[in-house]
Amino acid sequence: MFTLKDILAATDGKTVSKGKKPTFPSISTNSRTIKRGELFVPLAGKNFDGHNFIGEAFKRGAAGTLTSKEIKLLRGSKTIIKVKDTLRALHDIAKTHRMKHKIPVVGITGSSGKTTTKDMISSILSQERKTLKSQENYNNEIGVPLTLLNLNKKFKAAVIEMAMQRAGEIEELAEIALPTTAVITNIGEAHIQFFKSKKKIALVKTEILKFLKKKDFAVLNADDKYFSLLKRKAKKAKIVTYGLNKNADLQATEISNGDTKISFFLNYRSKKEKIYLPVPGLHNVYNALASAAAALCAGAKMSSIKTGLKKFKLSSKRMDIQTKNRIRVINDSYNANPSSMKAALTVLSEQGPVVGVKPPRRIAVLGDMLELGRTSKSSHMETGSFAAKKNVDILITKGYLSKGMARGARVAGLKSVYETRSNEEASKKLKKLLRPNDVILIKGSRGMKMEEIAESLLK
Repeated sequence: MFTLKDILAATDGKTVSKGKKPTFPSISTNSRTIKRGELFVPLAGKNFDGHNFIGEAFKRGAAGTLTSKEIKLLRGSKTIIKVKDTLRALHDIAKTHRMKHKIPVVGITGSSGKTTTKDMISSILSQERKTLKSQENYNNEIGVPLTLLNLNKKFKAAVIEMAMQRAGEIEELAEIALPTTAVITNIGEAHIQFFKSKKKIALVKTEILKFLKKKDFAVLNADDKYFSLLKRKAKKAKIVTYGLNKNADLQATEISNGDTKISFFLNYRSKKEKIYLPVPGLHNVYNALASAAAALCAGAKMSSIKTGLKKFKLSSKRMDIQTKNRIRVINDSYNANPSSMKAALTVLSEQGPVVGVKPPRRIAVLGDMLELGRTSKSSHMETGSFAAKKNVDILITKGYLSKGMARGARVAGLKSVYETRSNEEASKKLKKLLRPNDVILIKGSRGMKMEEIAESLLK
């Protein structure tokens, strides 16, 4: 419950009109889904302005609204609060609300693996306590505060994913969430178009560490190339490391990879625990180690780590493996960058038979990787070459940039390469080539909507 007094104190706003019930059960930024009694926060962007929908929000039952503009609406029964900037006000309300809850808050960022790690940590902590976690794309300047506004007395922990498109954005999100444990999964090429170099990306990711106190934790990948840089930036907090090298606090050994799952021994201090994951891939071992480390920092028991990792479920379109009509489809279409492409192609290369005992044909259907800037051409070429070296039998590319993948694959010796311009064309080509015992990987950047190809196969 948010009172008018709470809102005014958090935003330094002014009351233009005081409604009959100046209290709000929750806060919404969407006039189409707003519920009765809620406070509406109209946000403005390049192509929209939520202030134009204040009237609609009131018609749908909103009890009040923030505004940074003069509005001509019937007053009296509705609460109207004037603020300088509605997005800034949303952030201030969320931060004030988060500070009322003295619970472990795990913040997660990194170039890849953020969402999977978030899901793993949430699954672990949920074995012991009610845990709030970011949903789907709620990892930006709007999603993070909206997630935190859902905190109530029932939640005893929160897991918040933080993404970025510009320098300073993670710092803004960290200032709102105030994580007690900050996780940086890795430093890769994602968003290199905006930051020019991986070192710059690493520096921007360290913004999540800025608000950590001495009693807080920084969970870092000891095997990452930029580990030393990250460690220096985390000097205010207690540092917990993970990886496959012997110097990490949490280490994975005796890794056993299957078609749809993986297992390993988790070594932590004097303890050695067998861990089972319902997803394949070495990259997911790293995600699991990061999750275990963060959960330990939040006070979780080792038994909860084991159970939580075994039971966790991936968010949609991430390493979703389904078998139908004697073929196996790996739908990893949520997003893509060079690192995650290589990880997914490695999983494809390790797949066993779908039917019988003969090795399967491995087919990669790959779309453009966006936001790579000046490295785009070389990254697509390298990905195609990597696919050929990982024993991919057939490569189908979709999109203009992925023509570079096709060239890279051909140069590396792969003969069965097909270039397509649309998901429909790629689906038709794929269906013509399919035969029993095929394993198909489908992956590309979010804007390519590669899931449409997976859906056409699994109808």
